[in-house]
Parts: sequence; C-alpha cells; structure tokens
Amino acid sequence: MTDCCVPGDDTTDAPQNTEATPTAETGASATPAKTTKAAAKAGAKSGTSTRTAKAANAASAQAGDAADAPVRASKTTKSRSTKGAGAGVTALPGLEKLGADDALDAIESGDSAALDELAAWPKNPFPPVTFDPKGDPYFVTVPEGVFLMGGADDDANTIDGEGPVRPVFVKAFQLTATHVTNAQFAKFVEATGYVTECEEIGWSYLFAGLLKGDKRKEFMIGHSDDTAWWLAARTVNWRTPQGPGTTWEEFADHPVVHVSLRDAEACAEYYGGRLVTEAEWEKAARGGILHARYPWGNQAIGAEGASDWRANIWQGKFPIKNTEDDGFYATSPVTNYAPNAMGFYDMAGNVWDWTADWYSTRWHLNDNPETRTNPKGPGTGQTKVIRGGSYLCHDSYCNRYRVAARTSTPADSSTGHLGFRIARDA
Repeated sequence: MTDCCVPGDDTTDAPQNTEATPTAETGASATPAKTTKAAAKAGAKSGTSTRTAKAANAASAQAGDAADAPVRASKTTKSRSTKGAGAGVTALPGLEKLGADDALDAIESGDSAALDELAAWPKNPFPPVTFDPKGDPYFVTVPEGVFLMGGADDDANTIDGEGPVRPVFVKAFQLTATHVTNAQFAKFVEATGYVTECEEIGWSYLFAGLLKGDKRKEFMIGHSDDTAWWLAARTVNWRTPQGPGTTWEEFADHPVVHVSLRDAEACAEYYGGRLVTEAEWEKAARGGILHARYPWGNQAIGAEGASDWRANIWQGKFPIKNTEDDGFYATSPVTNYAPNAMGFYDMAGNVWDWTADWYSTRWHLNDNPETRTNPKGPGTGQTKVIRGGSYLCHDSYCNRYRVAARTSTPADSSTGHLGFRIARDA
C-alpha cells in the first residue's frame, strides 16, 4: 500500500548525506519493519541498517490482500432487514434505534442533506473535563452500543479496505482521552527500567525536515528507498523525539513517538490497560456522530481560513514546504486542538495510533458475529492496523486523517509520527 505518512519497507544501507530536497513525485509505501533484534544489533555494530525479508513478505501479502478487496459493497451486500433472525445483516443490540437502515441508504445514495444530518454534532455531547496530560493517563468511558464503521468517501483509499459502511456493536470500554505523552511514557520507563526496541537497535526513522546540515551528515545512516523524506538516524528514540539534540522534556505534553508495538503494549500494561482494537478506536473517533468524514463532522480542515486548523496535519506543499499555519512543524501538545463530542483529542492528525488488530482488507467483509460484534480483527497477519493519520498527512498526497481511513505497519516499526493510546474494559 502507499502512504506519504509512512516510510518504505526497505532502507538504503549506504550513508546518504546529501541535502537534496525530496519531491512529491517519489512513491511511498508502508511503514518499515525493524530487523529482528539479533540482525538489527549486528547491523548497528557494522554501521548499516540491514533489513530482513520480513518486510518484503509483508508488503507482498498486503498487495495480494488489497488486490482482491472490492471497491465498495453492493446493494445486495448491504441487505439491511433487521427485523428477525436470518436477516441480511447480523442482528445487533440497538441496531434499529441507531436508524442504520436510513443511514446506510443515505450513504449509498449520496443524499447531501441526509448526509449532513448524519454528520450533525450529538445532542448530548460529553461534558468537558480538565486533566493534566503530563500526569497519569485520563480515561474516557465509551458506552456500549452500535455504530456505523467504515467509510464511503469519494476519495477513500479503497485498496486499504475502508469499506463497506457497516453496523458494528462494541461493548463498553475506556480509552485514554489523548495519545500517551512523553511524560507518561517517562514515568513508565523510570518505574520499570524498560528499554525500547529502537534504543536497543540504536536508530529510528525521522522526518528529513528534522535532520539537516551537519546533523544529517553525522547521524544519518540511510533512508527509505520509496520515501526519501524518511531518514534512518542514529541515537534517535523516544528520548530525542525530534532528532539529536532534542529531549523529551521539551515535549513533555506531546505524544510519545519512536515506539514499537511491543513498547506500546508494555506501557499499556503498566497503566493497567491494553491496546485499543480497531473497532473501539473508530467508535471513539466518531464521538457519537452517526457518520461523518472527520471527528467533528464533514467540514474540511482550514475551510474558514488559517485559524480553522482543527487537527495537526501538513500545511503547504508536501513534503517540500510546511507553512506551519497551525504553529507546528512536527508533533503538537495532545490537548492543543478541541476534542470530539466524547472528549477524545487528536483522533485526526498529530500521530498515528497503534491498534491491537492484525491488518486485512477482506476479513471484515464477511457479515457474521465475529466481524460485527466486538470485532478484534483476524487471528493472524503480517502487519498491525494503525489509525488516525499524523502531522505529515496532506490532502494533496495522503488524506488518511479521515475517521474511516486505515493503513498498517509491521509490529517492530518505530517512527517519529507513530504513538498509541491505552484502552481497558469498562
């Protein structure tokens, strides 16, 4: 799959110290796999960034998976009688109350007035709360119920398996209102002595705009073949989130980055939780809105001018110039933008969220209890689903900050735009 927001699966081993500005014509592919520990440590000792065949196998599997996925469900697939057993759609608690039939009809027909009504702010939004993003994680409870999962946006990345739009039941759960911050991750590390995967390996991926001049010559050990704006840089990890010379303390209330799936799971366990499932993530991201493009509705970011930035995404021409109209070149404080109606921040942009689900573009197409009631994704896979988009997303090249958008990355990846939230059962 392709995405401007994530580096390619292969990294050029020879040092590349030129200052050439990458162009938007360069292709991009899914986030890279870190090597296995043994191979990675050997590569680090030799000064190279060796890659295993794992990433290539993952990319191949994803390409085959995506090629078979239908662009959009047909009318027959969306058979929606829910009156009794044996109906075309799995019977779900609260489905009729949700008004799923009318909603799906509106989405399928493209009725603009009906779609605007679906995207309306909930009548009873969660009351705003005050909490310290540098303190312990703050959890918001999401009540059980049915929501409409998936998207049918005109510019949807259909090969990613965003559709079809389908009713899904999720039991009550809790999720951190924000991404886990550097301060919260630091507390976990201090208490446990935990060492992240990229600290063990000795490098991580950093956006090229954060590593320039002499620092690039000193710390760069390679770059992604497909996305030249992603640089493999020595000494970069969660403690130096925006490159050599930076410290996590400078960005204490920003999301922690340069963390692998294993790192995220370990931190979640420390705080008494787990990683969020993809269905839980999307229900929280929608914030009680029946169906909309973004967590706040259908209005485009920046539609009312530079002061209307509702999420931390790229402004300007990607990847050459970021005008920083919103005040940020890279990550931003986790509560900088307004939350959605359930009280969740940054469900679009800033950094991607790890989820617990294995990635597939086809598994959810089957209408059965496993895919429609508390779905947890397929039992196995090559890569993990990530959701939400990041500060590098831009309409001109990558629009995966939409609520239904999804992509994936190998479990041992770490980059400067990938973080996580913590979930737990209610």
